[in-house]
Amino acid sequence: MCASILDYVASTAPSADVVIAPYFVQRSRDPVDWVTESMSCAQTLQDEIVRRREPRTVWAAAAVTEAALIANLHSIAAALRASPTPVLYLLIRTAQASSTPLGDVETLEAMRTLIGQVASAGIAVVVGRRYSSGLVLGALGAAGWSVGASSLLQNFTYRSHSGGGGSQRRDWYYVPTLLNSITLNTRAGLLAGGHLTNDLAPSTPYAQAILPPGHPPITQCPAEGRPDLFRHNTLVMRQQAAALSAGGPAGMHASVRTATAGAQTRYAGLPVVTPEEAGGFLDAWAAVL
Repeated sequence: MCASILDYVASTAPSADVVIAPYFVQRSRDPVDWVTESMSCAQTLQDEIVRRREPRTVWAAAAVTEAALIANLHSIAAALRASPTPVLYLLIRTAQASSTPLGDVETLEAMRTLIGQVASAGIAVVVGRRYSSGLVLGALGAAGWSVGASSLLQNFTYRSHSGGGGSQRRDWYYVPTLLNSITLNTRAGLLAGGHLTNDLAPSTPYAQAILPPGHPPITQCPAEGRPDLFRHNTLVMRQQAAALSAGGPAGMHASVRTATAGAQTRYAGLPVVTPEEAGGFLDAWAAVL
């Protein structure tokens, strides 16, 4: 399996300098066994790269549910400290919808403890698919985070082998001052009501291409414009993360705490939005910060 992954990387992304090791999804068995197996897989991938003399760095990877994490926190942390690589890519599956920022105090506290215990072994933790939740996790010690291919994925979910289907997709627009995304339909409604006019202005060339200043706001992004919407969201969040982390770990903690309080104030002045777009998660962020 590891050899086939390296073959795929060599054929599709030969300049890639980092390869995330395969990992196993914890289901019914002891979650620590799955983590141990994932660390073993990372070692196998590392050995194969050395054998091939490829100039690539390996990141170990692991995936657990929030329930397993909370129930087996210290044993999972011990297993992760056996990582054969200096970077760990960590996926946590939560009970929340994928389109909502992580807002459970117990889960955030457990992730803070896990990140700290793994970091104490000299291993940097990068949390996967966390979107804006990465900001609070960065303030709690994470070295970085990913946002997923569509610039939104905020949860780890098992791969579905069933057929497709479902309702029409919604187009999300990241608003840094809310620390959250809203739909383009909600954005149009807020602008019509005179809310957050400056905060909702398209601030990147990508957003300006699909949301031209001076034109009526759209409620749905055309298919050809979605890549620009994803790029806008990713770029704005990257800029925000860089600004909030400029003062180092201690400075980021203080900056995210201030940003959280500011977002709570802005939400307090908004009309009712959908649960996924609401700011309830900020209470949990304030509690752990």
